[in-house]
Amino acid sequence: MMIPVTLVAAGVLCVMFVGLSFFVVKGRMKTLTALGDGGHELMQRRIRAQGNFAEYVPLALIVMGLLEMYGGNPTLLAILAVLLVIGRVLHAYSLLRSEPAGRGMRGRQVGMMLTFGVLGVMGVWAVGMGLSF
Repeated sequence: MMIPVTLVAAGVLCVMFVGLSFFVVKGRMKTLTALGDGGHELMQRRIRAQGNFAEYVPLALIVMGLLEMYGGNPTLLAILAVLLVIGRVLHAYSLLRSEPAGRGMRGRQVGMMLTFGVLGVMGVWAVGMGLSF
């Protein structure tokens, strides 16, 4: 039996999104900020970690699901899914735990490079697969 790669990836990323959302809610309670970031760096970072995740992950999962549905190589899809999860973890962790200009922000850069790489590979793969039908 084949593991449904997109389903597993979506499940992991869904749990991660809930965690990031929890950090935003917790920050709102800590800073007494009902809307926006209230000028608090803590809130800015938490909101952007969650927002960046919400901006990139849905497209990645849609393309991954389409590739899987149309017979894409499950091993390559699994590798890309793992790289996407690693990229999103690195980005969020770095943004939430590092000083903005500090050395810890390297994780944020690597996380985005992994995310862009996965999106780029899947995009090219999807176009090639679509044109071959």
